[in-house]
Amino acid sequence: MRDHAVHRVLIAGGGVAALETLLALRASADGLVEITLLAPEPNFTYRPLAVVEPFAREGVPSLPLAELAAEHGARLVAGALAAVDPDARIAVARDGAELSYDDLVIAAGARPEPVVAGATTFAGPQDAAAVAAIVDGVRAGRVRRVALVAPAGVPWTLPLYELALELSHERDPAGEPPQLVLATAEQEPLAALGPESSASARELLGARGIELRTASAVEAVEDGVLWIELEGGVEVDATIALPRLRGPAIAGLPQDARGFLPVDAFGRVRGEEHVYAAGDACAHRLKQGGLAAQQADTVAACIAHAIGAGPRPGSPAPVLRTVLLTGGRSRYLRAPVARGGEEHDRDEVAEDALWWPPSKVAARHLGPYLAERLLRA
Repeated sequence: MRDHAVHRVLIAGGGVAALETLLALRASADGLVEITLLAPEPNFTYRPLAVVEPFAREGVPSLPLAELAAEHGARLVAGALAAVDPDARIAVARDGAELSYDDLVIAAGARPEPVVAGATTFAGPQDAAAVAAIVDGVRAGRVRRVALVAPAGVPWTLPLYELALELSHERDPAGEPPQLVLATAEQEPLAALGPESSASARELLGARGIELRTASAVEAVEDGVLWIELEGGVEVDATIALPRLRGPAIAGLPQDARGFLPVDAFGRVRGEEHVYAAGDACAHRLKQGGLAAQQADTVAACIAHAIGAGPRPGSPAPVLRTVLLTGGRSRYLRAPVARGGEEHDRDEVAEDALWWPPSKVAARHLGPYLAERLLRA
């Protein structure tokens, strides 16, 4: 039996899933929950725009978490979740600090792991400078042929297509574009979104002169040659590859072979009544910001219902919503997702916004908040 009146919710993370959970709880259970945010970084970074940073050199928009936490009456603690004692309802940070909770929401994200030896790995803002060096090489005429690689085991490949399309606009001193080849393990481009998105991607790549190689297993880059299994070598001056992801591997909780947390359809960690997870930390195949926000909304609704602050949530019906940045007019992509977040049913492509606000991260609460606070320019 709890000996305190207010329900204590600990949210571990500082990304989309964590902040959407916080805002959703404030919207549904304000006054009934005491929220603590355990975040490893001081700022929220708008990661989907990292693909344009190597070209625009303006930096990725960010927001101090202290401001957001204060604005929404949450306590902010610096640190990263390392372990959980679910019986005692205690979370342990990496520095040894212990935090008690009534419900724990793990939104700790995932860790990128390079896959293609010899390539420049692009996992987000931390790799923008390395990609910018390749862009500078293109602009100076030192880099003529660039490969972009989506290895096997990377279902969410959209950032690679955005990098390729952005690169296609670059020119060397003679006004010539780079020669670009996009090699992906997918059977079709942007396969996670569905046939309409795949056809749209093919059309865009073809119009920009980007060579597309699907069902390609890239092995490594050695001495200026990109080696593709069963296809041979492709001469390149530079290679950009997406990483695979590894889960947070939280001690004391169940996890799969790569450290991801198994959850049910409502985000509850398998076998743990008061531990939830949302976003990239979960053992869902697709890792994407809009899906993470929907998972967070479901978790918040479950917690609110449990404390009498809302109705019982219905079965989740996740929808992929994303914006494909092209270096020109963006395309809006939407696809309902089958139960478990594994496959699309049908998809839609448009040049006009399919949701509002029309941001890269389509989130019920965080989307409007960031549109007002972070993306007004």
